[in-house]
Amino acid sequence: MNPRIAAIVAGIVTLALGLGGLFYPERVMGLLGFTVAIGASPAAVLGEVRATYGGLFVVMGALTVTAAFDPAGARGRLFVLGLLWLGA
Repeated sequence: MNPRIAAIVAGIVTLALGLGGLFYPERVMGLLGFTVAIGASPAAVLGEVRATYGGLFVVMGALTVTAAFDPAGARGRLFVLGLLWLGA
């Protein structure tokens, strides 16, 4: 597969997952098997889900899509994005 197409597809999928986490945090929590613990603030939990599974993934997806225009020149950026995936 062409590296440019692979980076674009990975970026779009990551961006879509991030937008899902940003706008539908309850569904993401359900997919991951998470619930709000007793005594925890639901607003704080949803904010954390939005930040972790929404904001981080939106930025990762956007950077991957922009790196797809020149994969050879953005090798370092794609490497760091891969490390972010491993960390996530």
